[in-house]
Amino acid sequence: MVAIDGEDRGRLKALYLEMFAEYRPMGFEENLLVSEITETIWRKNRFKVAEAKAIDSYRYATFGGEERKGDVGLALAQDAGAYGTIPRCLAVEEILDRRLWRLLDRLRKLQKERGCYPCKSAGSSTGSVIRGTQPDESLESPDTTATSPLDILPSILDCDYPQI
Repeated sequence: MVAIDGEDRGRLKALYLEMFAEYRPMGFEENLLVSEITETIWRKNRFKVAEAKAIDSYRYATFGGEERKGDVGLALAQDAGAYGTIPRCLAVEEILDRRLWRLLDRLRKLQKERGCYPCKSAGSSTGSVIRGTQPDESLESPDTTATSPLDILPSILDCDYPQI
């Protein structure tokens, strides 16, 4: 598991269970892919939390000897002048997003090869492994009408992000 001190390991375990119930992997490679997908989602959420905390921490500035809370613009300006944390978080999120698309695409191809596309998950009435996609669509290079990987994931992700 990729949970670090301060993160809710129970939420990570729930995410694992939700993902395995959704994708119902068979065999070593599919199990590995679902684990990697889950951990990639968790890591993406961790960077979203880090970005939010960086913005929040930089929103405070001293004006005329008095500390006041500023807006997001002030936070971005202060971060750019100090460490550049926010752009780095966004860059890592983009890398993880591409990784997530590749993993989902590979899982879908494996399941299709074994004759299980679309696989019916326990809670899915559509019968798609990845809801909202067609069997011939590639997740590698989504067009503007394709759904985001985060749109097709279980509702557990609509909750709070992992606490750091």
